[in-house]
Amino acid sequence: MVIQVDVLQGVQSPRLGNFKYLVKIPDLLPGIGMGFSKISGLSFGDVNSIEYREGTDVDTPSKHPGLTNYPDVTFERGVAFDLVGQFLEEWHSLTSARVLSKGMSIDYATGAERAIYLKNVEVYAQHRGSLLGRALRLNDAWVRNIELADLDATGDDILIETFTLVHHGMTRMKTDMFGVSLSSVVGI
Repeated sequence: MVIQVDVLQGVQSPRLGNFKYLVKIPDLLPGIGMGFSKISGLSFGDVNSIEYREGTDVDTPSKHPGLTNYPDVTFERGVAFDLVGQFLEEWHSLTSARVLSKGMSIDYATGAERAIYLKNVEVYAQHRGSLLGRALRLNDAWVRNIELADLDATGDDILIETFTLVHHGMTRMKTDMFGVSLSSVVGI
């Protein structure tokens, strides 16, 4: 384990590995943590740059922040006969049925409808001893796609299913490395 001294706080903080994490969807499966073998696409967003220049300006255009784009997040796991896969499939079915029946996107849903389709998804990176490290929240996420890996009668791999979530931004949840909310300790 690599330990680095944090100059700002004067404490030693171990670096997190990328191999131990937990996923929760409190509105869909309260109190249940889900395991995945791989998660990709976690990003705080890419802010587009807008260039603007007038004829009286200096030789270079000024740059301004534009729209922020968030990549889809992909979750992979081995297929299992469990409630997690069933709930994710039902969530996807609800979303696609609404779009097909009403002919509009989720963005135009009413407050009550939004609660059905849009869920906050929490990703917790953990230390080896199951202590909470970093916690991230995907805001207003919905299932875009569920896909099974290819079936191969000559193979001997685990059957992998992939869930792709679209979200409206990722935020870091305020926690310390022991899983205690910083707001409850220092009143943030």
